[in-house]
Amino acid sequence: MMQMDTEKQPFNYVEKISHAEDRRIFLPWMIRLVFLAFPVSILQLVASFISLSHQSSNFHIMMIIQSFFNVIATCCMTLWAVRRSKELEAQVYSAGYMNSDVRITMAIFLFCHLFLVCKILMFINCNLQYSYVGEYLRAVSSDKVFWEARYGYADVESLNENLETLKTFFKWSEVFFGVYYLFAQRASYVTLPDADKAHSYLIYFSNICMLFFCMCGIWEVNHLLVYTYYPVLNSLNPPWNIAGIHITLMVLVFFSFVFWFIHTKRSRNLYFVSNFLILIFLVILVSFVGFQYRHVKKTHAYYLKNWHDRMAAVHESDFQSYGCPQKYLSPNECPENEWAYRWETGKPEDKQTPFCLNSACAGLLAQMYAEEYIGVVNYGFLVAVFLALVGVGFYYYWHVTKIDGIEVPERRVIWLGIMIIIPFLVSFSSLAMARPHIQEYMEA
Repeated sequence: MMQMDTEKQPFNYVEKISHAEDRRIFLPWMIRLVFLAFPVSILQLVASFISLSHQSSNFHIMMIIQSFFNVIATCCMTLWAVRRSKELEAQVYSAGYMNSDVRITMAIFLFCHLFLVCKILMFINCNLQYSYVGEYLRAVSSDKVFWEARYGYADVESLNENLETLKTFFKWSEVFFGVYYLFAQRASYVTLPDADKAHSYLIYFSNICMLFFCMCGIWEVNHLLVYTYYPVLNSLNPPWNIAGIHITLMVLVFFSFVFWFIHTKRSRNLYFVSNFLILIFLVILVSFVGFQYRHVKKTHAYYLKNWHDRMAAVHESDFQSYGCPQKYLSPNECPENEWAYRWETGKPEDKQTPFCLNSACAGLLAQMYAEEYIGVVNYGFLVAVFLALVGVGFYYYWHVTKIDGIEVPERRVIWLGIMIIIPFLVSFSSLAMARPHIQEYMEA
């Protein structure tokens, strides 16, 4: 019986040709989708520049980068679909004998997972960060000279309505491209000749993405450690939660190399144990990141409600660089019990001269402080998703294939080399692109 199972089966030409034809099923749709995806990517790029024209922020810069990338990715994937369709058609006519280079197809399969996750993240951030533009318009409307010079006689509310329309377009375009990349991932996967190799490379790729975003998250947490000395921020964002995210990310950096080692061994027992560890890490990480997301919303609500006391504490130059045209106004514009004193200059006469604080900048104040903690939430989300992908890959090799110790030709050393480079790359980048912290007057 064992001899019959291991006996080599005869080559079936009809089955081989039929398989090559089946693998082409998604490619014609990929080619047709360019007539929808390309115009949407162009519109998204134009809308991103329109939003940036109102005010520059990290979110709008990221929207421009990813919109520009969508244009390039749409063209490249269409060219790939045309080329891959011709290759598979040639395989049909050659009765399955013709081989082709699948490295580009493998790259599209892997990176579509990354693009899809990023689209989900951008969709979430449309709600988290896009409100900055509206708050900025309310702030600059307090400076009549600047407003008329830049926006003429336009009304703040009408501009906000237009920006809300752009926000709705951004959200639905992210949904569209999420579906597009999901379809491209499926189209590339079915054209790959070796499914086991595709799954294996996806594990390596997801592990590398997890390591990269872990290092970025650690960089963000290190930036936030300074705020433990800010009494209000420290009370709104508990240090134990930030420390929990920090420790979890550092442990996952170590385990990313452990996961690489486990996958190279192809041991079902190691896969089984690893899935339990991954499940534990996911529960811990999602709990910490979920709590931090709630604290971000709490921080925004607190600063919006108590804007007068907190605006008095923030440094004028930091506030102006974020978009508020004037922190201090004439004392005639508010009641005497709302007066504040200008402490930034260090001059005794300024500390004795009363000013009014600009209430139009209250929304910007809340957004400025909440935005400091959004980065760690985003990176935590990305780490959790790619950690889950590693877990799904391990489950596949443990439960579905039931392999144990089977050697598969893979470039394991290259994957390991990339993993070794990433911590150094992110560390040097963090030194070169260090972000300034918000300055506060602690006695205010």
